[in-house]
Amino acid sequence: MKKRLLTKLSFCFLIILVYQYGCTEFDDFKKYIPDGEIIYTSKVDSVMTYPGNNRIKLSWINKDLRISKYVISWNNNQDYVSVNVDESLSIKDTISTFISDIEESDYEFTIISYDNDNNKSVKSSFSGKVYGENYRKTLMNRGVKIAKTFVGSNLTNIEWHNPSPNEVGIEMIYTSHNDVEVTKYLPQTESITSITDYKEGTPFKFRTLYLPEPIAIDTFYTDYEIYEAPTLTYQQLDKSKFRAVFLPGDANDAWGWVLSNLWDNNVGTGFHTSDLGMPIFFTIDLGVNAILREIRTWQRLDYDQVYQRGNIKNFEIWGSNNPSIDGSFDSWTKLIDCTSYKPSSGTGITEEDVTYASAGELYVFPLETPSIRYIRFKILEAWWPDMKYVNVMELDLKGILIE
Repeated sequence: MKKRLLTKLSFCFLIILVYQYGCTEFDDFKKYIPDGEIIYTSKVDSVMTYPGNNRIKLSWINKDLRISKYVISWNNNQDYVSVNVDESLSIKDTISTFISDIEESDYEFTIISYDNDNNKSVKSSFSGKVYGENYRKTLMNRGVKIAKTFVGSNLTNIEWHNPSPNEVGIEMIYTSHNDVEVTKYLPQTESITSITDYKEGTPFKFRTLYLPEPIAIDTFYTDYEIYEAPTLTYQQLDKSKFRAVFLPGDANDAWGWVLSNLWDNNVGTGFHTSDLGMPIFFTIDLGVNAILREIRTWQRLDYDQVYQRGNIKNFEIWGSNNPSIDGSFDSWTKLIDCTSYKPSSGTGITEEDVTYASAGELYVFPLETPSIRYIRFKILEAWWPDMKYVNVMELDLKGILIE
């Protein structure tokens, strides 16, 4: 009986509690918040940072139409900027801002959003990097391997060393053949630069461009470096324009070693004459008019041929623009006398001899050499004096092309 009474009393007490709770106002908790309910704007996340030269770009996505401004602070909140939000901005639009005139360093930033009632978001933290003069001082110019101006052509070739990491290209300034200063931008991938209007004998200057990071907003430049006048050299004549010419008295080929082998870019094949006895002649049409400056010839290098047998020792090169069809030398001018050089003395062949011959033998034409189109070889002596034939493997010609 006593147990039932306790159960009934407990049930009544529970009814009273429920009744009292139900009569309490639903927002009665507000009396414990003296300034009223706290309202938060949306927190900013996923801020992108783009480093620059004493500045940085920040960007993020707008996620709340109530936001009227963002406040970005750094240096322990000692420095800050405020970014107002355009009323036309929509959800998911990107907001970007620049912080300029900021020292080179790594930074920790915070960003807080506000609405018109000054309600704010929970702060977001993110890091960013700013570059400046200290970084720029570490940069180096990409070096020049070699620069060559081809005399009489306005053509200059510049070969560059490999680029450094983060390099994006080169800016160079040169003088054109008509005395105009030209600025040229070269991509990072360019290893050889060809300039077709370069003024012969003048210097050029250049500087190298860098991006410290792929997403950086500013390009950094090295100081200008001056390169003195490129080395003067001569254009190699285009061998594809060479043609064999057979004049009365010229040598025929033998053993299938035809005259055109002299310009096939292969020192393993060459021209072998028939047994005529000295002097031996052969003629080439260069296909262009040129003032010749250099000729390089290759002798036969295989077996026991180097500086022996039919390799040419003493010869002359003649030039003409209108060869006599009778094979006479009436319309020809002697351009150069040539003697093959053997590094070692005596009849033996040394490793030095082979190395020298393998590079081809260079002969330089006199400066007063006239412009010609046809050349004619007059072979006076082979390395074996009693030889009645000669062989030549390849030749290169350089000069000034005449338009």
